[in-house]
Amino acid sequence: GVQTCALPISIAGHRLFIPTQTTVSVLDAFTLELRYKIGEFDTAYGCAVYGEELYVTDKKGPRGELQVFSLDGQRRRTVRGDFGKARYVVIRNGLIYLIEGQEGLPGRLGVQEDEELSEELKEWAGNRLLVLKLNGEIHQEIHLPGGEDVCASRLCFRSDGQGGEELLVVDDKAVDGTNRQIGRAHV
Repeated sequence: GVQTCALPISIAGHRLFIPTQTTVSVLDAFTLELRYKIGEFDTAYGCAVYGEELYVTDKKGPRGELQVFSLDGQRRRTVRGDFGKARYVVIRNGLIYLIEGQEGLPGRLGVQEDEELSEELKEWAGNRLLVLKLNGEIHQEIHLPGGEDVCASRLCFRSDGQGGEELLVVDDKAVDGTNRQIGRAHV
């Protein structure tokens, strides 16, 4: 069946959007020539096109933020919510599916325990798949199994073979070097 996966890149028409550290490079999808660059980020990490907008994750940017641009690079808005640092993102049927990174969480990378974070964020960030409304409000939260040894790195939608879809969460950090599926849900 057809799969839609969250990879660090996205495509819209004849444009290929590739996060390249401090910007998103936009290439011609046929010639791979650089057309222009979008934004200024600490570490642009993932992106997704939805309609006429590009949503970009910034791995080292502020917690709870997802940057939104027009496809020609004009900043439109910031989606804010109660989530950690956005890593991987895919948008489907008007919902944002987002995997948080563990960077910048209490006890990790020098963040102080007294920072004001919600209890949910303190306990689960980095191990959650969040389904957000387009305004950043949490619509659904899925706790991923495995604790700190999980490196959820890809989201894929695929046909369930019965006329519906299922969402797969894949871990690229398996000990044996292979990819492993760490979660699956019917959507």
